[in-house]
Amino acid sequence: MKGLGERWMRDPDTDQGGSVPSDMTYKEWKEIYVDKTSTMEDWQAKHVDFSDESGIIISGGVTGALDPDCIEASVHADRY
Repeated sequence: MKGLGERWMRDPDTDQGGSVPSDMTYKEWKEIYVDKTSTMEDWQAKHVDFSDESGIIISGGVTGALDPDCIEASVHADRY
């Protein structure tokens, strides 16, 4: 999600350091960089920014509470 920062990682193929979004889980990192079953573009598409122009997160937007049948609710449930 926008504005949450980054953290350090190492690419196992190149042994080079880099950064990933701070809210990326180890499982997601492994799927992208080790297993190659996903891409960074896939990850970014799943992480919708629910904040308004001020950066404040709209209540209910992250968990899908506004629409429990939406994809965001499913993604949140899978992650947590």
